Amino acid sequence: MHEQVQHLIRYPYPLVKWLLPFNIYAYLVVGGFNTMLNIALFIISYQAISDFRYALEVSTTLAFGITVITGFWLNKYCVFDVKSLQGSPVRHQFFKYFLVSLQGMFGSIILLKFCTQFIGWAPVMSYFMTTVIMLSLNFLFQRYFTFRR
Repeated sequence: MHEQVQHLIRYPYPLVKWLLPFNIYAYLVVGGFNTMLNIALFIISYQAISDFRYALEVSTTLAFGITVITGFWLNKYCVFDVKSLQGSPVRHQFFKYFLVSLQGMFGSIILLKFCTQFIGWAPVMSYFMTTVIMLSLNFLFQRYFTFRR
């Protein structure tokens, strides 16, 4: 199945080949898809349980839990194309991926609060800057920590 997904990712790549190396392009495509999936899962689950006391927390956790799994699979097989790393079972890679993802989530919250409350930036501008910074850091962490060869 990952061959079909790789084909879908590679198909429009010639349009931006002059601008981005493939692994960065693929990371952005996969990350964009996973982010949209996360938002959709959050909205759907929140709408379904919005009357419950902890609906926000449950919806956030559910969306995060599912997209950590989809993000790991997509990054492992479609971005970094690491079938198996010698001496590194999939569960170790997944644990590393989870740690990086968790760091990304908490880092985003901290950076967003810093930009809005201490610097005084508007929330949308702060969210955009936070996303750019955290995506860049997460790419480096995933490339050189989780999926290093």
